[in-house]
Amino acid sequence: MRVEPSGNASCPDPSRDGKGAIDRHSLPEGPGSDWGRWTAWPIAALFLVLPAVLLAPAWRLWGLSALEDGLLYYLPQRIWFGQALATGRWPLWHHLVYGGFPAFADPQIGMYYPSTWLFAVLDPRWAYPLTISLHHSLAAWLMYRLCRGLGRTRPAAVMAGVAFALCGFMLSHREHLTMHHAAAWTPGVLWAWHRWTTTGRVKHWAVGVVIVSAQLLAGHIQVTLMTGAVVVAYVIWSAPRQKRVWLGCLAGFAVAGLICAVQILPALRLLGHSAERRELYYVVYNSMLWRSLALLVFPMLLGQRTPNFYPVQWDAPSHQCEQTAYVTLVVLALTVGGGVLLWRRNRWVRFWGWAGLITLVLALGKNAGIYVLVMLIPLFNVLHTPARWLLIVHVALIVVGAAGADALLRRAHPSTRAERVWRRRVPLGLAAAAGAILLVFALAGWAGLGPAVSMTNPAVWLPLVLLAVTVVLLRRLSRRPGRAGGLVLIGLVVVDLAAVAPFLDVSTCGVEAITDSPSADALRRSGFDNATDRVWVIPGDAYRSPRQCLMPDTNLLDGVATLNGYGPMLPTELKDLFGFRPFGVTEQAGEWVSRAERLARLGVSHVIVRDDKISPAALADGWALLATVARDVRIYRNRHPAGLWYTAGRYRWCADTAEAVAVLREKDAESAPDREVLLTGGTQPDQTLGPGRVLSANIEGDTARFEVASDRGTMLVWLNRWYPGWRARVGDTPATIYRADVLGQAVVVPPGRHRIVFEFAPAVLQWSIVLSIAGLLVVGVLVFQRRFDRTDAGGVPSPGPV
Repeated sequence: MRVEPSGNASCPDPSRDGKGAIDRHSLPEGPGSDWGRWTAWPIAALFLVLPAVLLAPAWRLWGLSALEDGLLYYLPQRIWFGQALATGRWPLWHHLVYGGFPAFADPQIGMYYPSTWLFAVLDPRWAYPLTISLHHSLAAWLMYRLCRGLGRTRPAAVMAGVAFALCGFMLSHREHLTMHHAAAWTPGVLWAWHRWTTTGRVKHWAVGVVIVSAQLLAGHIQVTLMTGAVVVAYVIWSAPRQKRVWLGCLAGFAVAGLICAVQILPALRLLGHSAERRELYYVVYNSMLWRSLALLVFPMLLGQRTPNFYPVQWDAPSHQCEQTAYVTLVVLALTVGGGVLLWRRNRWVRFWGWAGLITLVLALGKNAGIYVLVMLIPLFNVLHTPARWLLIVHVALIVVGAAGADALLRRAHPSTRAERVWRRRVPLGLAAAAGAILLVFALAGWAGLGPAVSMTNPAVWLPLVLLAVTVVLLRRLSRRPGRAGGLVLIGLVVVDLAAVAPFLDVSTCGVEAITDSPSADALRRSGFDNATDRVWVIPGDAYRSPRQCLMPDTNLLDGVATLNGYGPMLPTELKDLFGFRPFGVTEQAGEWVSRAERLARLGVSHVIVRDDKISPAALADGWALLATVARDVRIYRNRHPAGLWYTAGRYRWCADTAEAVAVLREKDAESAPDREVLLTGGTQPDQTLGPGRVLSANIEGDTARFEVASDRGTMLVWLNRWYPGWRARVGDTPATIYRADVLGQAVVVPPGRHRIVFEFAPAVLQWSIVLSIAGLLVVGVLVFQRRFDRTDAGGVPSPGPV
């Protein structure tokens, strides 16, 4: 027998708090408490249209924010994947960045996430903004479902959905597409597991597995871990003694991980070959600043990365996208009022209140002084940017705010205490907070510690106007909510968001900042060929006009191969050899460009340099000026012979990669055409080698074919980065692949004329596919047999309204 929440004594009525006492502030007794005639369709239409309208100014630049990570990483990677998919090929290997990269293993490319497939059928100028807008709509709908599942009325749930879809976290992290997409699923995960804990029905368990799987495939594991932490806390709070709930929840996350094995296992393998840093400094990087708390009331007070209607430049030591916390003033007011009224009466308001406070402390990171404890938690100790806990802070504020909205709208007989809260405490509290913020910032500006506060700045006067309107309307609604009270709150939230969403991180530059690359044009005119040439981009500031200097990964938009790349999965050997950081820059560039012959050995045929990074005098020897683009960007061609494949008759055996790196960094290392190749990996070759010739070469996707001739046998060297999963055949005979000169691959070729084939077929992918199919079968079998339906009468108490 299935336990029904409305008919069993163990599942009390949603109008009761966790202890069974009636919560009169959540009873549907007010005239404006619900919309009986409203169906899901107009609400869904609102959620679909509103983000597209409020974010309209961003669509001019394809939905990109400050032309930083979105342009440097997410857009070009998706365009590259979409182009390959459009030809009917599922790409595994990337030849255009890092000298070769296992793209299938990078979760942030999102190969297995359905919205990424839009790039195969739509122009990127439509696909990129469409996927952003749809995920704002998805976030709104799932927050609506969460609040409805927690007992909220439709007006309160719609208000919560709109507020979350366009909250500070969702707006600012348009810059980080995978984080944006994963965060949109967070309320859905919470809703599904809330339904599982309250009903125990297999369909809710299965929905939870599917939503967690979608969040994992979106490509940002940090968001899933934060969401999972809240789910665990929720289960502890709601069902501390219900073993079945615990096991079902853990099994659900385990099966979701199994379904996503096709992405998770290759990513773990890639992480083992990446230079991701794990020291404390990196973990607490981009902690939330104390001053950023002011953004809850004045969202643009610290300025903008992209000045527009709000003209002040961003003035803080951290990125704006990591610091923005805003849920609108009306939701903030409802959160305060709801918390005051319901804290003692409803244990679920207390849960979300504590969740918001704890995650706020975690978001403060090093500025709160306790984040070092996170280093003791497995998985969490490899994550960075504590400020991203603001996602959970936003969820908590909005959920409690929805409870406050119901407490405001559902009161047919207002109490004296509620009257004081809505008409005095909340308005005075907001006014005092706004005044204190302005006073502190004014004093800091007067002391030269920050920007001056000016009443002519829209970041100051516009929130004050909205604050005044919010206070007036809340005072009115506290007396007479009326049937339109819910519409008034929703309209106020929309107006508030309209003052932020069209401007937050919306650049005023032209679309040519995305489409035009004078460096790529100059390379094409010079006869640059990806088959034989590779560029090292030395940009100085990676975020300053990235297309102008072809900053990776924007090179993917032009199909130009580069040595460096952009993103968190920096290959370890590039960090060891060149000192690269995940953002494609290094402080050792000056040392390396002075040794042009050494770079030719590593396949670098061109460099693109900004004047503020390396002076022209440093490139006088070994480099020929090819072109000057813009005012401070120059392109040089290596005077020494360069190529991405060749034959070698001599080699030097190195015990490991570290020894080979040390040899290459020696100033007197051999670089002549008859140089020794540094080999590592496998068993040392025992045959005599001599010179050879590459008669033909053909590289297509994940396969490369060469034809080599030699009299005594030779070594074929291909400067495509070594990585597990590459296989080679000489004729029909499997051959050992050695790591050559740290960055490349090499095989021994017997005397005579032979065809050599390299194929990328990683075994980890094959096993991952098998596990993912097994996970899908588990869900299918359990849903079919309904094994997780409870038959005992002792179900889990319904948590009631939050």
